[in-house]
Amino acid sequence: MLELKLILLACIVLTSSGIGFLYAKKYRERLKELKDLRLAMTILETKMKLTKEPIAHIFETVARQAQTRNISLLFRTSSRPYGIHHCEQCLE
Repeated sequence: MLELKLILLACIVLTSSGIGFLYAKKYRERLKELKDLRLAMTILETKMKLTKEPIAHIFETVARQAQTRNISLLFRTSSRPYGIHHCEQCLE
């Protein structure tokens, strides 16, 4: 009976640890995206102040320099209303 309790206890601990690691991974990715967004916004601000490029080109530049896919996609999508259109391969 004691062996069964120990096995069940080990299963509970391992399952709880696995769930914790899954949640932690999600938050690590979110932190990485937020840092990348901050960097992208800094680049956007600097380019807007120092260059006379059209906003669509600035968005494109920021999208190329972004390190995470979601931030890059955000700026690529934002440049579309200003006249730059992309193929599906460019977004990957």
